[in-house]
Order: sequence, then C-alpha cells, then structure tokens
Amino acid sequence: MRTLRGLYGAVVVCLMMYIIGPSAASGAATGTLRGRVFDRDSKDALPGAALQVAGTGLGVSTDLDGRYILHNVPAGSQKIVVSYVGYRKVTIEADIAEGQTLDRDIAMTAEAIEGETVVVTGQARGQMAAINQQLASNSIVNVVSADKMKELPDANLAESIGRLPGISLQRNAGEAYAVTVRGLSPKYNEVTIEGVPMSSTNYYDRTIDLSLLSDDLVRAVEVSKTLRPDQDADALGGTVNLTLKTAEPGLHYSVSGNGGYTNLRDTYKNYKFAGSVSSRFLDDQFGIIAQGNLEEKQLPSDQFAGTYGQYTPANVSHLFYVNTLNATLTDQNQTRHRFGGSIILDYTSDFVDLKFFDVYDQKRDSSLSRTYTSNFQSNSFQYNIYASQTRTEQWTHSLSANFKFWGTELPVSVSYTRGIVTLPNQMEFDFWETNVPPVPASIAIYGDPATLINVQGVMDPTSVNTTLYDMKLTQQHLTDNSFDIKADWHVPFRLSDFFSGRLSAGGKVHGVTRTSDQEQVHDNLLWGGMIQNRKDLIAQIPYLAGSDPNLQAGIQAAPWIDHGYKRTSILGYPIGPGFNAGQLIDMQTYYYFGLQNQLRYWQNGQPDFDHNYTDIEHTAAAYIMGEFNLGSSLTVVPGARFEEETTDIRAYHIYLNGSNQNGLSGQTPALAQSLRNTPNWFPSVNAKYRLTDNIQFIGAAYKSVSLPSYGQISPLTEYDINGAITTNNPLLRPSTAWNFDFGTSYSSNDVGLVTVNLFYKEISDLIYSMQNFYPFYPYAISGAPADIYDRIPGVNSGYFDNGWAANTQHMALSTSIPMNDPEKAFLRGVELSWQTHLWYLPGVLSGIVLDVNAAFMSSSEQYPSFNLVRTGGTPIRPVYTLFYQTLQAALQDQPKATYNAILGWDYMGFSSRFSLRYQQKTVSSVDTQYGLVDPFTDNITIFDIALKQQILAGLSAFASATNVNGHIDNYYFEHPAIGTYAAGQLPTSKQTYGWAMRLGLTYNY
Repeated sequence: MRTLRGLYGAVVVCLMMYIIGPSAASGAATGTLRGRVFDRDSKDALPGAALQVAGTGLGVSTDLDGRYILHNVPAGSQKIVVSYVGYRKVTIEADIAEGQTLDRDIAMTAEAIEGETVVVTGQARGQMAAINQQLASNSIVNVVSADKMKELPDANLAESIGRLPGISLQRNAGEAYAVTVRGLSPKYNEVTIEGVPMSSTNYYDRTIDLSLLSDDLVRAVEVSKTLRPDQDADALGGTVNLTLKTAEPGLHYSVSGNGGYTNLRDTYKNYKFAGSVSSRFLDDQFGIIAQGNLEEKQLPSDQFAGTYGQYTPANVSHLFYVNTLNATLTDQNQTRHRFGGSIILDYTSDFVDLKFFDVYDQKRDSSLSRTYTSNFQSNSFQYNIYASQTRTEQWTHSLSANFKFWGTELPVSVSYTRGIVTLPNQMEFDFWETNVPPVPASIAIYGDPATLINVQGVMDPTSVNTTLYDMKLTQQHLTDNSFDIKADWHVPFRLSDFFSGRLSAGGKVHGVTRTSDQEQVHDNLLWGGMIQNRKDLIAQIPYLAGSDPNLQAGIQAAPWIDHGYKRTSILGYPIGPGFNAGQLIDMQTYYYFGLQNQLRYWQNGQPDFDHNYTDIEHTAAAYIMGEFNLGSSLTVVPGARFEEETTDIRAYHIYLNGSNQNGLSGQTPALAQSLRNTPNWFPSVNAKYRLTDNIQFIGAAYKSVSLPSYGQISPLTEYDINGAITTNNPLLRPSTAWNFDFGTSYSSNDVGLVTVNLFYKEISDLIYSMQNFYPFYPYAISGAPADIYDRIPGVNSGYFDNGWAANTQHMALSTSIPMNDPEKAFLRGVELSWQTHLWYLPGVLSGIVLDVNAAFMSSSEQYPSFNLVRTGGTPIRPVYTLFYQTLQAALQDQPKATYNAILGWDYMGFSSRFSLRYQQKTVSSVDTQYGLVDPFTDNITIFDIALKQQILAGLSAFASATNVNGHIDNYYFEHPAIGTYAAGQLPTSKQTYGWAMRLGLTYNY
C-alpha cells in the first residue's frame, strides 16, 4: 500500500508539472525537433551525439540508433549545435513552427588530417561510440559499444566487460562467468537485458552467470556505477545492462564460423557458428531481426586444493598453529555446448513505439572429473570420479510500448524470465586406500603439500586396502520464474531558456518464484551391515566374479584399473594410476537402470535436503525524479525511490545420523518457513557540470541495497547426532550502502577521453559468516551490540531445537551463522581511464587505437566473532562468558588494483588488438576468529591477441589467442611467524587451463 501511495503521489506531481510547466512558458511558443545523426560516408548511426539549442539549456543525446527527439524548442529560427567526439562539430539552422514537429537528419564527418581521405575503422568507430555514450550520460557509466564487440569479439561476454575500469572477473573452467564491480562480489550487482532483470541460475546466491550468453546476441553493454531513482536499487556495486540489436533499414544478414585449439589437452574439438538476418518494412516503420549461435568449447583444467586447520599444542593455549590436513588434485575434462537465439520485432510511429524480444540461451556442460586426495591426518588416500551433464537455460520475453502524446512519453513494459538448471543423473564413484603409512606430525604443521605428498606417496590401486566403497546418483533441478511490470511517465518542461528539463515518475512490480530440489541415492558398500550390497553387485557384474564380499572396506578396486590412463602428475604433484571411468559409468547404468536395482540404493540424508527450498519474492517500487538543466552547463538529477520487498522461503530442519544407511536419524525432517518484509527509501542525486566544451565534472550521492542470498535466508538447519549443527539465518535483512562518487573528464578529437572517477561506499549490515555461535547454551555475552538478538536467533527464540540438544548432550555445541555485521564496512577507490584514436599520426600510424585504464581500491570491515572464555566458577561448575570481538580485514573478492591495456591497429582492411589484463592480489575469504588463514588470489596477468583481415567486401578472416602467457590461477594464505615457524605462504588452490586459439571467417551483407 505504501508503494501504491508513493506512485500515486509521483504521478500527481508529474501531472501538475505537465499542467503548470507549459503555461509558465506560454510567452514563448514551442515546437519539436527530431531526427537521426549519422556518419556522412558510412551512414552508420552515431549513438551519444550531443545536440544543444544555442543560447539555451535545451539539449538531448541520441540513442543507440542515433535517433533524437527534442521537445519545447522555441518557435522560430534556431541554431542547433551537434557534437560527437572524433567528428567535426556541426551547427545547423532549424525553423521551428509552433506546435509542430520538424524532422531533420544530420550528417557528420569524422575528424581527419586536412586533404586526406576520411576512413573510420571498426575499432575506432566502436571506441568513439563508447566515449560519446559515456559523455552523454547523467550518471557514471562505462560502455562496451556494439562496434567494439563486433569488430574483434572476445572469448565471451564477461571477458568484454572485464576490460572496463574497476571490473574484475570470476572464472570457472577457464572461462569468465561473473563480474565484480568496484571490489564488490557478483552477488552484489544486477544484470539486466534491456532493463529486464536476468534470473540467477545459482541455487545459493544471486550471481548471474554471464557465460550462458553469447556475445553475438548482444548489441552493447552498459555498466552503471551510480544509480538513479528510475533504476532498481538492488545493486551495491553497479548494474550491467545488455542491449539488443534492432533491425537497420534494408536487408542485412551475417554468418560467421570458427574452429579452435586448446593446448592443455591438445584438442581441436572447438567450433562456433553464428548468424543473423534482419530487415525493415512499411517505410522502415516495422523491423525484424533473428539471430542464432551454436558453439562447442573444450574447457579442461588441472587443479590443486589444499585444506588446513587450526592446531593448538598441548599445554600451550596462547599459540595457534596451522596443520596441513589434505591435498586434492583434479583432472577435469569439460565440454561446453552453447546455443541460443533471439527474435526482436520493433515498430515506430508518431504515437507509439513497440518492441518485442524473445531471447533463449542454453549451455550444456558435459564433465568428467577425477580427484586424488591425500589425507595427511587420517592416513588414507581417496579417489573420486564424477560424471555429469548439466543443462542451464534462460528465456527472456519482453513487450514494451512507448506512448508519445501531448509532448510527453509513457513507456510501459511487461516481461517474463525463466531460468532452469537441470542435472539429470550425476554419477559418483568413491574409492579409498586405508592403512597408509602416517605423515609425521612434526612436518604437518605448516607443511608444504608437495613435501607431504612425496613423503606419503600415492595410491596403490592393486592393494587389498584399496576399495570401491560407494556409488552415488544425484539429481538437481532449479527453476526460477520471474515477471516484471513497469511503467514510467516522462514530462518535459521549459520554464525559460535558462531552466528546462524533464520530470519522471513511475513504478514497477517484480515477482520471483524459485524452487530448488536435489535428490541423492547411493549404494553403500562399507562395513559389515552392507555385505549384502557387496554380494549383489559382485553377483550381477560378471567381471567382478571372484571378488571378496567380506572385505569390510568395500570391493577391491583392481578390476577397475584403467591401464590406458597415462598421467603421473598434475601441476607437478605426483598421482597414482587411475580407474576406468567409462567402465564404471557403464556398470552403474546397467546395475541401477538396466537391472532395476533401485531398492539397493538408499536416500543419502544430508545431500538429499540441503539444496531444497522454495522461495516466493515480491517487490513493489515507485519513484519520482527530475532532470533539471540550469543553462547549458549544469544538469541536476535529484529524486527518490521506494521499494518494498517481501519474501516467503521454506526449507527443512533435518536430523542426521551417519550410522544409518540413509544418513538420517529416526526423526522426520520438518518443513520450516521464513517470512520477511523490508520497506526502504532510496534518495539520490546525480549532477553534471560542463566547465568547457572539453571538461566536465560529474558526481552522485545515492543509497543502494543488496538482498541476502537465497542460501543465507533459507531456514535450513541440520542437526548431526555426532556433534555438529549447520544453520542459516532467517533474521537477515538487506545490506545497504550510501555511495558517493565524483569524476572529471577531458575530451577532444585529438586526446579522446580521459576520465578520473573517485568513489566511496559506506555499507551497513553487510552479511558475513559469524564463527563461534552457540545456539543452545545461554552464555552471558560481553561487549556485543544491544541488538545482537535482532540479528541472530537467540537461545530462547524457539527457532532451534533445544530438546534435540538436551537429548543428545550437545548443549555446548557451536557453529557459524550468516549475520548482518553490526559494524560498518568502507570501500574507497579511484578509476583512471584514457581512450583515444591517434588519427592525426602520419600514414600507417593513424590506425592506432589505445584504451588503458586502472583502478585502485581499498576497503575495511570489522568482522565480529564470539570467543568463549571461562570467567569463574569451580572446576565442577565453571562459569563461561561469551566475548564479542572483531577483526579488521578487507572485503572479500576486492582486488587491490586492476589494470587493462588495449593496443589496436587498423590499416587497409587489417585489424589487430593486443590486450593485457592485470589484477592485483584479492582476498577470497577471511578467518574472522583468528586471522590465521586468510586465503587470497594471487596476481593475475593474462595476455590476448586478436587479428582480422578483410578478404572481400563483407568477407573477413580472423584469428585470436587467449591466455597466450599460460597464466595459472594461484590461491594462497599467508601466515605470520609463530614460535619456531617462520612467516610464509601455503597454497590453497591452483588452476590451469592452458591457452586457446580460434580461426574463422565472417561475412556481413
């Protein structure tokens, strides 16, 4: 109701301005000027071109199609100044008739050395489009333009975005899939298609998987780093908006195809085909464009992971050492099949512009992974094989209309998005070898995993102690359905030549329904109770005849040895022989599906419930915003937005007992519900001041928000009879930030665009995982904020099952819990950028295009935790106090700096691009209790090359190579000097993907 009242008030204000505004200016009759700005030679649209009515504050910028509409132009002869960086300024005269609309297209000429032929190359055209769109915006944005993406495309869409200032990337299987904006993780950023929010296909958080989308379907990318009231407030870092292509006049079509090579597995099984066709009809009023793409890509990787734990020597309570627990090596082979398509219809008229688009994208990941784990504490080896086929899909449908009446615009839209992730039958096979000679305890403290692996040796698959002990089948299904209904009303006004602008009001309703479900069954072959399972498998698989069913640890592994598997090391770490994945997959397929042995497989407790939830969310929003031009130099955009979000999320409380075959105790899992309602106001102001034709300043102050992850607010709670509890937090509220930005830029045809942007964020209620939370025992708490039990469920809240804790004697059990940090977090930084085309250099040098940027960031957060200390009592009845403590560290996923350098060169139909990306050390997680194990991502340096040669008109050949320098992702944690142990680093993860190249042809008509 509050949202509806706010929307009603906003519309009333707009209506008053519509009535009052024109009457206040009735002394000066007005008309409308509209048209298109384009390149004189190529006829290409010039997006972001600035038009200004000389001597007034009236101005407008062209849209992505180069079109403009300028309301309230004083009647009579007016001079219109048109500017576009990289082109010569144009001044035209327009005779405006009162109450009439004048159509006027404007041609511009690219800047060039006097007397030389003007040639605007693809890279230069793309760069100029990005520069001018950035300058035209009233907020701080960065743009990857259509021409820039088309001329020399990147490996995928996320890679293109990653070349912008302040953007860092997250990778999976060697491919970027998500972006971090200004040091804030992907879950804190919004991704939209034409303003329609994309569905998250991550079951746990709100991260958007950009690897799902092909860049062939996208026209351009806009990253908004400051928000206005007409944008969703759910973006602490920023909003990434993907715009789609529309049909141009005439019949056009394009096709491209390429093949590729991946050196890590020495494979050529890479290909990609894409095509599009478009045209306009009915005097170019109606347009249609259809696009499609098909791709297969090999994404192999070699990986290392190390696990460490705190260790306290006997009788030395003040020292905490780090023990090396285990090391896991992974040989992963993944094939990604990606295809998608879109159809976009648009219709333009004097009264209404209509646009419909339907976008479908799918990726299918076929993965086979072998993992080798050395357990240094339990003196065993483990070998796991995982085989899966994961299908991820996303549909986006949208219908929008922009009604134009009485000099105002009323855009309305309705959209529907559906995201689906399906994992039909992941197979897992678990082997182990027991009775392995132990690793000396003295070398496990701060032990280098390479040293410990060499001491312990590798698995012997022929040993009687090496067995297959479990087979699993897992199914996962995630569905995310969302709808969006949105309406805006834009009322332009002009009170004088000095004061003009536009008042906007609008609102939206957004709904999400998510269902996440996982089912896992397994055939447990361990210990005496499972002897019948072993007998059945041996009896029904002929090549297992003669195997001993009486082995307590499973079935001896020798029959599955893969004699064709020749690898002996991964990333320099030794491994033992492998097992035959194909043979195992065929065996389980035959045993489970062919012989109908489903009754031999049991439900697997925890994995069968910990992904399961349903979530229904509704958001209602209303805003009012003004865009006020004070003369020709100053534009101020104040406003406010109100959003009210409700959540109904349901999950299970489950009771675990690993001694039972199904992993559950006798207590039935109970469905729990969490309800939330969070209204919030979001005031903001953006301002831009043009000091000269070349220099402008821009600033913003606004409030934004980030909703908790689905997996954090889910009421899932797991009670393990062996003394463990896992819990989420239904009391979580959104994190909010006050954001302050200030930037300056210098632009000219010679220099291009130089920008400096400063930003500062003050974040409240940031969510993190709090350690040492005691859900059952009512310890006294010292030093905690007064509202601590508004942030976490209290002992007597009724949320936790105190009866279970009492019956199982686990009242003193501790765990970690996601919590809104009572302390504020701070993020600050500076972004520097220079984009230029050296057109004025002689001869072949005139084709050089440069794009360099850097961002420097720092952050701090006080991470709280609890520390239980005995403060009195007797040995029989001790008294404990829970002390609230904080540890200062940087925000997770925030790099200290990012650098991008792109050198492009175009000449006589040849284009080349050499790019360097550098990302400085990034904290990946924080040990909030001791500060001993803070993993970070080491410096990242990646070098790419792209080449293109025009062969005939419209026909070009291209080649590209990515990660030419063969970068390996390294993750470490640093430890201080403690006792006799020197300070140093230990690896937590390594991943290598090798380098890849593509060769192909493209044809455009």
